[in-house]
Amino acid sequence: MEGDAGPQTQVSTLAVLDNLLIAGGFQGEIICKYLDRPGVTFCTRTTYDDNAITNAIEIYDNPSGAVHFMATNNDCGVRVFDMERFQLIKFLQKNRGEWENQNMHCSNYGANKSNLEQTKFEDEYRKM
Repeated sequence: MEGDAGPQTQVSTLAVLDNLLIAGGFQGEIICKYLDRPGVTFCTRTTYDDNAITNAIEIYDNPSGAVHFMATNNDCGVRVFDMERFQLIKFLQKNRGEWENQNMHCSNYGANKSNLEQTKFEDEYRKM
């Protein structure tokens, strides 16, 4: 896989919905590919943090019908991307040193939820 993330990426997580495959890397890379099209569609590095592993990715339909994906990293950040423009639309970050977000889930209603125990951070997810 080539692009801004570099010529090779060690994959840490993967998500697929319909013909869209998104891979996350051990150095904060995000690589998007439509399986019915040649080449990589979008590629970026979300963070340059020393502990940048992409822990989880989820692709979901926003209530407006737009396709979004959410990615969590060990830098305590959760990022939401719009797939139409391949643009970062929301970034949430907890205080460093607390804990990393290892997983998250989007409900069928577009209300984002996380397995985090801190209600303040979960409330921010619901506002997206």
